[in-house]
Formats: sequence, structure tokens, C-alpha cells
Amino acid sequence: MLKRVLSGVATLTVRYSIIVILVCLLFTIIAANGITLLSTESNMEKWMPQDMISVQTGKLIRSEFGGSDIGVVLVKVVPSDDPQAVQDIRDPLVLEAIDRLEQRLHTEEHVYRVFSVVDAVKAAFGGEIPRDEELLHTFLSDESFQGLISKDFGATTVMFWTDAGMSDVSAGELQRCVEEDISQASFPSGVEVYLTGLPSMIYEISKLINEVNRQTSTVSLLFIFIILVSAYLSVRLGILQLLPMIFGVSWTLGSMGYLGIPLNIVTATVSSLTLGVGIGYAIHILGRYIEERERGLNVEDAIHISLTETGAALTAAMGTTLAGFAAMLAGNSPIVRQLGASLSFGLIYSFLAAIILLPSVIYVLERRGSLVKGAEMRGVVKLAERFLYALGGFEARRPYVIAVFLIVLTLVSFYGISMLKIEESYERMMPSDLPVIQAYHKVEDEFGGIDTMMILVEADDVRDPEVLKAMDALQKRIATEKWVVDVTSPVDGVKQVYGYIPSSKEDVATVLNPNNADVSEDFRYALITARLSYPRSRERDIDISERFLEAMNAVPLPEGVELRIYGDPYGMYEMEPLRQENLRRISMIGVTLVTLIAIFYFKSPFKGLLSLTPVVLATLWTFGMMGLAGIPFGMHMTGVIAMTAGLGIDFGIHITHRYGEELRRSPDAAVQRAVGGVGRELWAAAAATIAGFLALVSARIPMIGDLGIVLATAIFFCFFAAVVFVPTVLVFAGRRNMMKTGEV
Repeated sequence: MLKRVLSGVATLTVRYSIIVILVCLLFTIIAANGITLLSTESNMEKWMPQDMISVQTGKLIRSEFGGSDIGVVLVKVVPSDDPQAVQDIRDPLVLEAIDRLEQRLHTEEHVYRVFSVVDAVKAAFGGEIPRDEELLHTFLSDESFQGLISKDFGATTVMFWTDAGMSDVSAGELQRCVEEDISQASFPSGVEVYLTGLPSMIYEISKLINEVNRQTSTVSLLFIFIILVSAYLSVRLGILQLLPMIFGVSWTLGSMGYLGIPLNIVTATVSSLTLGVGIGYAIHILGRYIEERERGLNVEDAIHISLTETGAALTAAMGTTLAGFAAMLAGNSPIVRQLGASLSFGLIYSFLAAIILLPSVIYVLERRGSLVKGAEMRGVVKLAERFLYALGGFEARRPYVIAVFLIVLTLVSFYGISMLKIEESYERMMPSDLPVIQAYHKVEDEFGGIDTMMILVEADDVRDPEVLKAMDALQKRIATEKWVVDVTSPVDGVKQVYGYIPSSKEDVATVLNPNNADVSEDFRYALITARLSYPRSRERDIDISERFLEAMNAVPLPEGVELRIYGDPYGMYEMEPLRQENLRRISMIGVTLVTLIAIFYFKSPFKGLLSLTPVVLATLWTFGMMGLAGIPFGMHMTGVIAMTAGLGIDFGIHITHRYGEELRRSPDAAVQRAVGGVGRELWAAAAATIAGFLALVSARIPMIGDLGIVLATAIFFCFFAAVVFVPTVLVFAGRRNMMKTGEV
């Protein structure tokens, strides 16, 4: 049935080649419009399951308080040769500039609250900033200002709360506005100002995502082209094989635009991944066509055989790969499902371009002249064929040596896996030389960091003295935690006025009004905000979240009061079991589907499972390499096992299938001929795929570079296991069968 369909495709590409090419061009024009609809999505919260408690709490905080994302302007005194330069952050000129900046920030559309040391100064001096420098120095030397001014009086911060982090467009608009506000504030000589915080990071990530999409796809094209030219020593064949992949990538990006699939930290890699995955189809189709033409067949017959014979095997391989990619659609994270959908589109489009567009182009070119003249297999491919043929002979003679080597490699990988770390943070998504990251670290150095955890308090009326007392007890308990820099809540304002919490709700109401930033307008909600200082890691995120939860459970609450927690550390804490569930579900579905397809293809459980072993070993070795190399496992790596299964089983299928053919022809040299024969095409496909994946290393986002290294390593190990492990098992199995039949 499949061969009949492919035979019809071959007839179509020959008889209507011009029409096929024109239809593909029309489809590309339509896709180009879809590409213009592509958007970016840089907010990590949108990458998580939207039913998570932390995500829902974040939405509630934004609806009640306007915004929970924090931006920070660091104002720092720096050495200067200017004799008029200020030497102390408490200088009136600095404070006046900060005041001007605050006033401008208050007018910005997405800013809901601004706070700095100037607010305390103006509150103490009747709404004015004294010009008396000595008076200011004395006043701001009090220990109560330590969280607002650095210990050496060389830096301070202006913090603003915003909702702009939920939209890449809003984050970009706010970034430009704040930069303009800083410029217009006219800070004196000797002062430098740095902008950082979540909105700034999201803005920078958004720019980087678009840069990654353009840069890595270009580098991927270049790398693959170099591999193809080196493999066949032919520029025209390299271009010809890349042509359908360019169409496939265009169609994929266009579909993403029409379907509303955004470019994010992982889907930005789709162009490179599609090129790397799909190039193998073009390599096999064109390679078989050249082989048939060298045997003397005419153009039509060569196209027909390349599609019906090679196309059938490629359809099975495409099915296994698609199963691995489609398994990611079962993930519970939007970012994982979006990657699975995008890669599935890329795979299908690349396959269709290879079996429909490529033969049509070949036919048109052959009518204008000889395409295959001097195009026989040579160059690096020929060297690879000789090496693999020798390797197959060694495996047939010394299988025990190979087995010992593989065992040692596996044991080393187990040690590497024990060192594997899990990490998820905005800093890992951005290059360390970006100004926003450098500013973030400066704030860490001067003030201990800007990470926050919020506790949302819900009650009938948070002005109830009993509710405030519970909040006060919780605030005091949290303040004792090691990583907490300071804690603020509505209780602070009440105690600042009275020195204690009044027993009368009416007295509290004179302080807590709708203009209070930590209380909602209807007084149903209040916020306790803790500022944290700690080196971000999975273990510390979990530890801090658990300590906050313990504190929340330890404090007695009045009836009807509920507490909810929100913040990046808690989001990572809540995501941890979901990540593990995601990994298990996607991997199980992907591996199961791939295995069933392989068993169905071979009609043999043994051969199907044997084809899968390169995937199992490659996954083990890859994770071991990650641990030894210090590459962390993040949310963007969740689909690696399923992707490896879908891509890697193709190598095992080809080796196992070719071994069966050679066994019927020449049992004594079946392994050597199988490895040397099909290994040539597998090497070319693996090299091109690895080149496409390694293009991701050119990205400035560390996480994407990590993904490229991991996928390239996984493909290499899949190829390695297919040409080393599978033949060794076949040798042992063959010897065992011979012993059973009494032939040895």
C-alpha cells in the first residue's frame, strides 16, 4: 500500500514537476505572511502550567494590586576625575535627581508603585529634600536605612512595581520609557545608573529570542552546507539537498504564526532543529537517486525507485521521529507542547519537501543537463565508508573487546548522572555580559539581591486587628530565615504610627486606606513581601519554599483567613514534581510509540527492541555527559528523551534492516557489510544533523547553547551505539544461534 502511494507521488513529481514547484512556491508565499504574525513570549510564568497555584496566585495579585513584577534602578557613586563629582549617595543633588526620576516613573502607564529612600526623607522633612548635606548625612546614617542605602553610602535603589512583565510588548515599551526617564532625571557627575529587574530581563530575553531564531538558522544552514560539500565534494549537490529544507523551515514558521505558537526560549530553536532533523530525508532521497543513475537507469526510473524503495524506509523513520516529537504534546507545560507541535510541523514539512519538491527539482534540472555527472560518492563519505567497514570487521572478530568498552562507558555515565543538576532561572537564559545581568549582580553585591517571595493574605477585612497580629507574627518568623534580607507588610505602617497594633479596627483604618500599596481597595487582600538574597539553585529554591510553608502553617490564623504564596522560588518548587511527571509521561509515551512502530516495521519484537537500544544507551550516556560537563537539566530539556528516541531509533532500524539483507547474501560477513554499507549514509545524515544542532551553540542564551550540545551529543551517541552496540549484539546472537544448530 505504502509503495503504491509513493509510486503515485513519483509519477506526480515527474509528470507535473513545474506545477509541483509552483504550488510549493505559492505555499511559501502564504507561509511568509504567517511568519510576520510570529510573536515572542519571554515570561517564564507563561511557560508553566496555568493551573499551578503560584501562577493563579500571581494573576490574583496582579488583578488586586496592579502589578507584582519588580524593576530596580541602581544609583551608584563611581570614581571620577571631575572635581565637582559627588562622593556620597546621600548628597542632596543625588536625592533630587532620584526624586525627579520617581515623579516621572509615577506617570508611566504600567507602573503602579515606586519606592526609594527619598520617600523616607520627604516624609521626615515635610515633603521637601533638605539642601543641608550634613543634616542628610546624619539622618540617613540611621540603621533603619540599611536596606535602602549601602553600608558604604555609595549606592541606593529605586524600586518600582509593574505588570509589564506579562507582555513582551509592554516590557519593551516600559524599558524604553524608564531609560528615557533616567536620562531626563539629570543625575550629577560621579553617579552611574543601572536598570535591572524582571521587566528588563524579559525585554532582553525577547530580543535575544528573535536574534537566536535568525542567527542559529543561518549558522545551521552554513554548517550543514559545509558538511554536505565536504561529504560529496559537490557544491551543487549541497545546495540541492538544502533547498527542500529551506522550504520546510519557511512552512513551519508560517504555520506557527497562523496558529499563534510564539517564539520562546525553546521554539526559537525550531529552525535549526528542523534543518538538522530534515536534512537526512534529502540526503537519502538524492543519494539513492544518484546510485540508480550510476547504474544506468533513466531519470524517471531513478526517481521512481528512490521514492518507492528509499521513500518507504524514510516513511517508517519519519513515523518513529514524529512519534517522539508528538509525545511532547502530552506534556503539562505550554512551552513543551509548543515545541512538540512546532517540531512535528517541521518534520512533516521537511519530509514532504524531500519526497515531493526535491524529485520535481531534480527532474527539471536533469532536463536542462546532467545532474549526476561526477556526483558519485566520494570525499569524506568515502573515508567514512572505509572506516566503518573496518570497524564492522573488528566487531565481528572481537565482540568482547567492544562489550567491555561499552560497559566502562556506561559505568562512567552512571557516575556523571549522579552529578547532574536541575536549574531554572532567568540568569541562565541570558549572557552574563548583558548590562541588565551585570546590574542585577551589582544590586546583589550592594543590597543582597532583588528576588522576592510574597504571601497573599485573604480575609473578610485585613484591617481586623487579629488578622494584623497574625500577619505580624508571620512577618517576624519569616524575618529570621537565613536568606531573607527584609520583610514588609501593612503592619509596618500601623506600627510606625502607633508603635503597636491597636485593638480597634477604626484606629487601624485611619492608617490603612485604599491608597496603601500593600492592601487591596476592598481590604480583602494584603501582601507580605520578603526580599531574598541567595545564590539561586534548585536545592535552595526548595529549601526556602519549604521554610516559608512551615512558617505559614506554624502561625495560628483567625477563622476565615487564607494564605497563598507567590514568587520565583516557589514557582520552581511547585514545578519540580510537575517536571518529573512531565519527563516520565513524555518519555514513556514517546519510547512506547517509537518501540511499537519499530516492532510493527520489523514484525519482530527482538529486532524492534534491538533497534531501540541505541536510544536507551545514548540517553544514558548523554545524561552522564551533562553531569560531567556541568550542564544543568532545565524545563527546556524535558523533551530530550522523547526527541532522542524519535531521532535515534532510525539508526538502529537501518543497521538492523541492512544486517538482515546482508545475512541472506553472505552470512560470514553480514555485520561488516551492514556497518560499512548503510553506515555511510547514516554517517552523512548524523553529521549533518549534529551540525544543525551544534549551530545552537552560537546563540548568546546559555540554555539554548546547552540544548544544542545535548541534542548533538545524543545524536552522536545514537549513531555510535547503532554502529557499535547493535552489531556486537547481532554477532553474539548469531554465534548463539549457530551453537544451538550445532554449526560450531
